[in-house]
Amino acid sequence: MSKRPLLHVSPKRGWINDPNGFSYAFGKFYLFAQHNPYDTKWGPMHWIQFESTDLVVFNEKGIALQPSEKYDHEFGCFSGSALTFNHKHILLYTGVADEKQTQCLAISTDGKKYIKSKLNPVISENDLPNDHLIKDFRDPFVFKKEDVYYVLISARKENNGSSILMYKTLDFKTFTYVGVSLSITGEQEMIECPAVFFDNDKTVLIYSHQFKVPENKYEYQNVHSTMYVVGNFDYETGAFKSESSAREIDNGFDFYAPQTLTAKGKHYLVAWQNMWDRDYPSRTEGYAGNLTLVRELSLKHNRLYQKFVPNLSNYYTKTQIINDAEYEVFSVPVDKKYAHRYRLEFNRVNEAILYFTNDEKVSIVINATAKTLTFNRPDIQNTDGSSTKVRTIKLEENDDKLSLDIVFDKSAMDVLINNGKYSFSMLFYTNASPCLTIKSLTNEKFKIKNLTYNQIAPKEVAKK
Repeated sequence: MSKRPLLHVSPKRGWINDPNGFSYAFGKFYLFAQHNPYDTKWGPMHWIQFESTDLVVFNEKGIALQPSEKYDHEFGCFSGSALTFNHKHILLYTGVADEKQTQCLAISTDGKKYIKSKLNPVISENDLPNDHLIKDFRDPFVFKKEDVYYVLISARKENNGSSILMYKTLDFKTFTYVGVSLSITGEQEMIECPAVFFDNDKTVLIYSHQFKVPENKYEYQNVHSTMYVVGNFDYETGAFKSESSAREIDNGFDFYAPQTLTAKGKHYLVAWQNMWDRDYPSRTEGYAGNLTLVRELSLKHNRLYQKFVPNLSNYYTKTQIINDAEYEVFSVPVDKKYAHRYRLEFNRVNEAILYFTNDEKVSIVINATAKTLTFNRPDIQNTDGSSTKVRTIKLEENDDKLSLDIVFDKSAMDVLINNGKYSFSMLFYTNASPCLTIKSLTNEKFKIKNLTYNQIAPKEVAKK
């Protein structure tokens, strides 16, 4: 049976990585991704297009952008963003050719055909500060503030480190450099894929950090990490003035390059649910790469919280609820044909393990005393010969209760912890059948306050 996820976006064939152009236009949601249609590994970058009306089921619509011009013919159309301007859908992306990365536009009047601007590249080496490199100048994220459109772009420094640079425009014809928003040092380190959203009077700046050095054994355990910081921009200088230290967005094995969207008064995030330099077995099914489920974002006390979108409930085909019960061992039978959601809140738990497959290789170990959760999966090989199969995260001291909201989808799992205060995204590959079994690891029973199980299926699966 196929291990392709039912709900997580994946290409019919070929490779995808970073989500791009997450936007709302012409009455529906648009989501693009970096795509190589010719192979199941990274290659000349195209933009593959998906559309949705509910942020749960996305339909693949084909290729929106492909290498075709002198400024993008070599390595293609790298990551970028999108918005509507003058009733047109504008894609802002990085064109890569001849050791240059420049920023380009593609425009559509119907969301179906995108025409590259004759003004491309609209931001080039002529607009780059002297101490930054045109060979690593990418990932434009565009947003509107009052009547001005601002663009954040990642750029590597000449000596070491990198920056997020701010530009502005009124008409998408002429762009003006504003200044450096954020900067880091480090010989290999580069920040890329910037994104923002605004929550009341706060700005949340999101970025991905290549080769981020771990600060402890619980955080930044991927080779490349994703982070956010809360504060506000100075729109005269471009500088981002932070009010909080940077935090990791997701502690999972597989999470990178998130994009944000604000639409209809809500903030959303989606990310690439893979990681560089790993060999994923989905290649045997003709594709590699998928995206996380879309998550709704909120900010509380300068802390990012995530939750699954409410429309997910439209695809429930079965529900089971258990309240106020004690167990040493507890199981929920599930059907491998479907995706599954488990919402679990404990009144009391000391040490316990949750198994999600009947071979017991996909699991979460709870240690309430140490305030840790340990995630396990079967070996997934990295290109350097190592494997990534165990990771532990630590909860804060004030996390007295534990709740989990988990979507298990064939070979992908998104875990939100304590009402979305923490998140963990992962892929796994096993021939075992799915299950939910909870076992106490001590002589003490665990007490469930509430467990809600939902069987989930897109409509075409539910009909079979």
